[in-house]
Amino acid sequence: MMMVEFPPGATIGESHSHEGEECHVILEGKILAEQDEVSVIVEAGDSFSWNASVLHYVKNVGDEKAVVLISIYSDTELIDVL
Repeated sequence: MMMVEFPPGATIGESHSHEGEECHVILEGKILAEQDEVSVIVEAGDSFSWNASVLHYVKNVGDEKAVVLISIYSDTELIDVL
């Protein structure tokens, strides 16, 4: 489990995929979460999960930092996912 801070406008970079399942809890701010062709904006108090082997992308679309608690589950060790 990790807590990630995204300054305004920050992204995870290009859309990417990796083995595992991800669960996200938005603690502060507002982010755009995209997976495949599904796009949602989530805010503090919201949560979502997805199959990480499908291309995904996250961007802070708010005016303040976004703080996201992320838990990644995989049967294999994941190195440098974020």
